[in-house]
Amino acid sequence: MPGRRRVLGIAGAPGAGKSTLAAHLVDRLGGLAVLVPMDGFHLAGAELERLGRTDRKGAPDTFDAAGYAALLARLRSPEEPDTVVYAPAFDRTAEEPVAGSIAVPGPRDVPLVVTEGNYLLLDEGPWARVRDLLDEAWFLELDQDERVRRLVDRHERFGKPRPAAERFVHASDEANARLVAPGRDAATWSSPSPRAPPRDRTAPRDRVARAPGARQDEAMSSASSSASASLPAPFTADDYRARMARAARSAADAGLDGVLVAPGPDLVHLTGYRPTATTERLTLLVLSVEQDPVLVVPTLEAPDAERAAGAAALTLRDWTDGKDPYAVTAPFLDAGGRFAVSDNTWAMHLLGLQQTLPGTSYVSLTAALPMLRAVKDAAELARLEAAGAAADAAYEEIVKVRFSGRRETEVAAELARLLTRSGHEQVDFTVVGSGPNGANPHHEAGERVIEQGDMVVLDFGGLKHGYGSDTSRTVHVGAPSAEEQRVHDVVRQAQQAAFEAVRPGIACQEVDRVARAVITEAGYGERFIHRTGHGIGVTTHEPPYMIEGERQPLVPGMCFSVEPGIYLPGRFGVRIEDIVTVTEDGGRRLNTTAREMAVVG
Repeated sequence: MPGRRRVLGIAGAPGAGKSTLAAHLVDRLGGLAVLVPMDGFHLAGAELERLGRTDRKGAPDTFDAAGYAALLARLRSPEEPDTVVYAPAFDRTAEEPVAGSIAVPGPRDVPLVVTEGNYLLLDEGPWARVRDLLDEAWFLELDQDERVRRLVDRHERFGKPRPAAERFVHASDEANARLVAPGRDAATWSSPSPRAPPRDRTAPRDRVARAPGARQDEAMSSASSSASASLPAPFTADDYRARMARAARSAADAGLDGVLVAPGPDLVHLTGYRPTATTERLTLLVLSVEQDPVLVVPTLEAPDAERAAGAAALTLRDWTDGKDPYAVTAPFLDAGGRFAVSDNTWAMHLLGLQQTLPGTSYVSLTAALPMLRAVKDAAELARLEAAGAAADAAYEEIVKVRFSGRRETEVAAELARLLTRSGHEQVDFTVVGSGPNGANPHHEAGERVIEQGDMVVLDFGGLKHGYGSDTSRTVHVGAPSAEEQRVHDVVRQAQQAAFEAVRPGIACQEVDRVARAVITEAGYGERFIHRTGHGIGVTTHEPPYMIEGERQPLVPGMCFSVEPGIYLPGRFGVRIEDIVTVTEDGGRRLNTTAREMAVVG
């Protein structure tokens, strides 16, 4: 159908994590998707009062269900392919819907709409029309005690005294949870129930229309793989609370008065909050052992911040346009304090704080607290292991394709597709360096046609479940020469020696020294032109670094790359890379594909 786009619906009980998952998917899909929540169709407070339904706000008959269904129909098939459709949002501060808040470009630009809400699969009244307007319907479930705790915390955070919040949850939210529970049977996929064995919901329902189109397929496929049955349990508010407390204690131990974190990987790690865009408006997390965590956010972004998984573990302080955000932040900072500031902080914000509080001083967060994200817990290690396995799966497939006669960009595109198919929600890089281009460690795939006899360096990675993969292998088109094989063998031996050197207590620089010694002894020391490794976590490059001069001891839970290489300008290059984690008595590889040189066609 011309102009047709797909709609993914995420349903479940209040507090099950629908909005968090929906926002995560849209964020990971970039410009391919837009989020249109059901909450925008709340009836206004005045209308609820007129109808006598104020005390039941949130029940099915307190929404404009028919209007919601009509919007979904229009979003699926707009009048013209370039028509921008406007959808309402819900202002949680004012507790009112706001018309025309969400712009949804035409399906050629945005092929997927993600919508979420309690009643998407409710089979009564006008709600019954919604299911047929969803190409995919997912149903989320969560342990009841955890779900209720989240709901009570949410209502308390938005102004209800805790006893009143608990009464509202048990009287209203839990009644709605029981009402929507049968919707699980109408879903095409559901998360495993904490109280029942998982059921297969992957088969498409006959009554759901399937739209053609490569971009629609790409968006839906990527979303589906991001929420497959192997989706790890989400980090909880308690996880983020512990991380923030650890950061505050580490700052105090380093003689600092606190930590200031702007949008970026540190904010994601500490709170689970990733703003939809980083703008000139100040967003800043303030951590100190002297007070509870505070997140300063623009008022217009407060609803998104409130939905973050770590929001229950902090206090939100919003500011409106026209007010001084630095004056809003100042009460939470010691006027003469010294603070670690995340490396992503804009200079304009740091200068604004200095002007407001001239007695304060600042140091780089990475320099002051390099171990902040370096040591991973079991849940983080599981995500990194899954990302590594997914990258390995992509490599096992790419060596089966034809290399000879194809441009580097074609192979790189194929590699990116394989990473996405293996579950990566984000592809960060696909280096394909053939022949002389392989002598440039960070060569960007170009138009060079790969030839018989070429050595080809493959270096690729991205994010799966929010954590990184990064691996390198060097393949050869046809049989290698004796010299090419020898160089590859030297790099493989150096990589193996460096891996075997990994154990708790040795300095990071020792890993680099071991790899470099093998390559130097073979006569190629000057051609090993980069460090041996870098840390990995919520980003694909972060501390610690395996480099001369880095005396930080290895600690169990650290994860980093081991990637020695040899680069012969104008001829070829070789690199072999695995992600390694430090165990109690050594190291463990998170990449397990063969390190011998593969021969490709």
